[in-house]
Amino acid sequence: MPIASHAEGTQVAVVGTEHFLGTDPEATDGAFQFVVDVSGMVRGDLVEIRVYEAALSTDTASQQVHVWPLRHAQTDKLFMSPVLLLLHRWRFSIKQPGGVANTFKWSIRKVT
Repeated sequence: MPIASHAEGTQVAVVGTEHFLGTDPEATDGAFQFVVDVSGMVRGDLVEIRVYEAALSTDTASQQVHVWPLRHAQTDKLFMSPVLLLLHRWRFSIKQPGGVANTFKWSIRKVT
């Protein structure tokens, strides 16, 4: 089961703003995992990592599938989502509702 980088980058968070990462929305189907470096989080930080997808190919908007809230400094320095089967208008995002703005390195990995 080979794995490849689908997209990657760095996002400077603006507190209170949701940042969509990679192509938005994404049209490539497959099995994906979202990885975010959360090593810069400190006490008082709140970060939400989200995934969205549309139920049907004809849907014009994606809906939130899951949100992972992270609070304060993290013991595990990399957040890794489960592998998700994504097909229609999917997207990943980072939102920092509270704390001091962080810079997040991220990647979307694809099973090829």
